Amino acid sequence: IPFKTDVIPLIDHVDPLAQLIGSVNTLRNDGGIIHGYNTDGPGALKSLHEKGITVGGSRCLILGSGGAARAIGFTLASEGASVYISGIDTPVVDSLVHDISAIGRAESFSMDRHTPSDIRDMDILINCTPVGMEPAVSSTPIPAECLHDGLVVFDIVYAPLETRLLREAAGRGCVTVNGLSMLLHQGVKQFEIWTGLEAPHDVMKRVLEREVHWE
Repeated sequence: IPFKTDVIPLIDHVDPLAQLIGSVNTLRNDGGIIHGYNTDGPGALKSLHEKGITVGGSRCLILGSGGAARAIGFTLASEGASVYISGIDTPVVDSLVHDISAIGRAESFSMDRHTPSDIRDMDILINCTPVGMEPAVSSTPIPAECLHDGLVVFDIVYAPLETRLLREAAGRGCVTVNGLSMLLHQGVKQFEIWTGLEAPHDVMKRVLEREVHWE
């Protein structure tokens, strides 16, 4: 945060997936040649699959329009989800919707124009903003009354592990996914990019379990 898109012109070689997404979160230095990759989208998708969540055919509302939102939006659209983007910067949101529409269905979603009943039509809600991150742990990107039983609520924030959004979502019967799972799975991909070796997934998970409470 916040240079995942700004860094691209400075990179010698951008992975085709990262180029399509327009966002990079991983750099590898090969003898002075800088390669850029994106592991956010695959990490988020793996986190949803681990919870048994079907992405294809779902309606997914993404809060935010930055680098992580781009990666996750492209990934979900490529899996057959209908993606709705909500953000505070309308031109950036419109640009992201335009870009994702090249590979799947995407629309903008204005909190000013839409009502809680519109959100009830969604299957998955993903917070890709820093709202609720330490130290502003009392903040939430969306009112609790907009959440409904059966909605999948995924917060990519992992500090704190249980954000106010996730706490309120659980209280309203939602399926919740925290940001630590995405951190693990995108880190697995990064390990393999950096080393060329298969990542020690179980070891990495145990370290995270030791350092923070794993749900």
